[in-house]
Amino acid sequence: MLAFALALAASSLAAPDLEEFREITSALPGAQLLAHGDLNGDGMVDVVCASSETRSIVWFSGGPDGPSSVARFAGSLPNPMRGLAVGDVDGDGFGDIVVTHRNGNDASWLRNDGAGSFDATLLVTNQFDLGSRIHILDFDLDGDNEVIVMRAASSPTSSGPLLFENLGGGQLAQPLELLDLAAPYSELAYFDVDGDGLPDAVLGGYYGRIDWYRNPGGAGPWSHNSIENQAFFRSSDLRAVDLDGDGDLDLAMAATHFAAIRFYENLGGGAFGARIDLGVTTGDFLKFEPVDADLDGDLDVISTSIAAPSLRWIENLGGFQFVDRGSFLNSGGLAARALDLADVNADGRSDLLVVGGTDTVEWVAGAPVPPTGPAFESDAVDLLQPVPAAAESVVVDIDLDSLEDVITASTSDGVFLARGLGGNRFAAPARVVPSLQAASHVRLADLDGTGPADLIVDTPAGDAWWVPSGTAGAFGLPRHIGSALAPLAVAPDAFDFDGDGDLDVLFAGASSPVVIVVEQLAPGSFAPGRTLITGTGSIRGLVAEDFDLDGTLDLVAVDRRAAGYFLELYRGLGAGTFAVPVTAASTFDLMGLAARDLNGDGAADLLWVRPNSRLIQRALNTGTGLFGAPEDLGTFADRPDAIGAGPAGPSGEATLVVYHRRNNRALGTLEWFAVGGPAANSLQQTELRLDEVASLGLDDVNGDGDLDVLISASHQGRVGWFENTSIGELGSRECSPAVPNSSGLPAGLRVVGSGATAQAALTLEGLNLPAGSTTLFLASRQTGLVVGPGGSQGTLCLGGMIGRFAAPGQIVTATANGFAALTISLQSLPQPTGILSPASGETWRFQAWYRDLAVGTSASNFTDAVAILIQ
Repeated sequence: MLAFALALAASSLAAPDLEEFREITSALPGAQLLAHGDLNGDGMVDVVCASSETRSIVWFSGGPDGPSSVARFAGSLPNPMRGLAVGDVDGDGFGDIVVTHRNGNDASWLRNDGAGSFDATLLVTNQFDLGSRIHILDFDLDGDNEVIVMRAASSPTSSGPLLFENLGGGQLAQPLELLDLAAPYSELAYFDVDGDGLPDAVLGGYYGRIDWYRNPGGAGPWSHNSIENQAFFRSSDLRAVDLDGDGDLDLAMAATHFAAIRFYENLGGGAFGARIDLGVTTGDFLKFEPVDADLDGDLDVISTSIAAPSLRWIENLGGFQFVDRGSFLNSGGLAARALDLADVNADGRSDLLVVGGTDTVEWVAGAPVPPTGPAFESDAVDLLQPVPAAAESVVVDIDLDSLEDVITASTSDGVFLARGLGGNRFAAPARVVPSLQAASHVRLADLDGTGPADLIVDTPAGDAWWVPSGTAGAFGLPRHIGSALAPLAVAPDAFDFDGDGDLDVLFAGASSPVVIVVEQLAPGSFAPGRTLITGTGSIRGLVAEDFDLDGTLDLVAVDRRAAGYFLELYRGLGAGTFAVPVTAASTFDLMGLAARDLNGDGAADLLWVRPNSRLIQRALNTGTGLFGAPEDLGTFADRPDAIGAGPAGPSGEATLVVYHRRNNRALGTLEWFAVGGPAANSLQQTELRLDEVASLGLDDVNGDGDLDVLISASHQGRVGWFENTSIGELGSRECSPAVPNSSGLPAGLRVVGSGATAQAALTLEGLNLPAGSTTLFLASRQTGLVVGPGGSQGTLCLGGMIGRFAAPGQIVTATANGFAALTISLQSLPQPTGILSPASGETWRFQAWYRDLAVGTSASNFTDAVAILIQ
């Protein structure tokens, strides 16, 4: 008989230690300026530094182990430099370099040819008091980068910052004053101040003033608003950062004459709170970087100043309260002239770059995040070079080199390809179908049967195009295959709708009641588009599966009517014909319909999100094409921007990712759900600073066998991905299925992790448990079969020496959705004789015991078991 002693306690995780400084070079005389970008197009961050003594610019190529120590020459200039910036000015995918000179009169552009050579061009001369701040950004939101050169701090000139408009083709216009301003502003922060989706301009450094100018979104003046007007106040390092964690961007800057770092809280709607001084007085600040140094979830400050040139860590305590923690790591003797923040080793975490006072350039790696079960990286890994107006991205090995590539549709510039380079790296996205000027969606299918996946693309005008692919990732000329004469509500996708063995294309236009089919008559030959089915309102979504398991493709169309969204089932009758529709389900609001087998019975069920109600719902298929009533599976906090559904998992659970954010703020939440049994279990929430997320996809981006998240953000032009670092079911099931509990379902055990090495951390997950049930996880090296031990309703599947995870904090309570989880270390497995560390080659088995109070106060049951081979 097995007795169980229960104990409950809280647990905590200690923050990991930060890493030490690593030298890049100690042989750069007069190292003074620092910037970063991708100069060689390999997808890695390179480090750029200027020398005041040699008047030269060098760069260090990035790699998975951090920057190389080999300095590469970019160019030399006749005068010492005051400012340095890196960005792709000419749109060729390689970072260029822009500098201002210390004399304040000149600015130069070092154009990068991508092959290691830089051509220096004088942008402007005979100016007065050009400053150190240079911005390379898309100021007019037309898809290419402008160059903005600020004035020097406390400049006596009456001229404003200079804007060099990008004319395309590698040409910059003659400079004009930014926003026609005649004030010598030295600082710029470009972000959405008032939450209207358009970036605004915050300007500072002009005789104690900080002002912001509202972006009108087209023709018309940028209206002026004052934030600060304090005599003798000189600002530097103006930043937009979320210091209070409320999801909007606050202002931070160094108030140099007041020896303080100053903040202004964003109150929303374009209003800022009164100034808040940090309260740390260490002399005139040179530079600061906001970074979560202690991994407690908020942004701290790493700073350096003239009076105290070594790096200091100023910890954020919350509520705009800070405390000076003194020297940052081992930097007490390092005179830090410049700081920069970048992910230089491509591990998804920000690293700190420092120019020292003795000809040195150093970096400190971002601290690793401890594994806590299913986890994505803490920030998206960008494909580095932005894709303007990125609308949707897909993953495919288009060039058949066994490396995954990323293809992105851009509503302003067509189709882009980022080729996989291996090692979680991608080349800069390059435009690959020049004749397509815009693309709203991209789908993959081998339409002509030649082997490689072709592209199916639609444009904002509602035209559908087939782009055949060839060898080595080359694309043929696009062929127009149909049109809805309006933007598409249902993107074109390929199905064999008539069962003749080849793929046809289906799509639907916005505000249209019809689904159009373009039938393939022979490989690469298509009939004119025709109406396939007609709804009552307008078609907003479409999924195709054999819902009634009769061997013929069926369709479920989302029919938007005045009364709500109706999911209409069109049963396939064969030869491309369909029966009169039957309503499978209806709801007041709907987003992202997907068809997945959610209960493991072999029939596709329906899964969707209700955006207004913040609900995840399903309708189960009986297997005959009849669906049950909609069921609530789970909730999320805020209105969603985008959702992505992945394939069903080993136990019938589907994967769902939702990006939601509050009140259209720039900070949102990417939330991962496992949809299995009667619940959508939230496995992880990751904060992400993005607005206008156009699409989410779940695919194996890096080819390591698990699902990653691919994200396209149209406003920022950001295409990035979150690596799945731990999610993956391990082991083999035993004693499955278990005895059903009071929910009517058998509870299951799932073991997830990144691997089963003896040093690994795993997460034990109980599924389909009764709500609120106390759950105790068990471990043993032997199998067993004991029916009803101690009067339990279930079966104990372990034998021999059985250990219990009963230490404080290890006994858990199931959620309302029947989910319980415990993260364990394979180095600390409990046994009756004490804690053991398993050896490689051993097989360990895990199971969960739980209370079932709905049956009786002393009733209990077991999940099934999982066996894990230790590697």
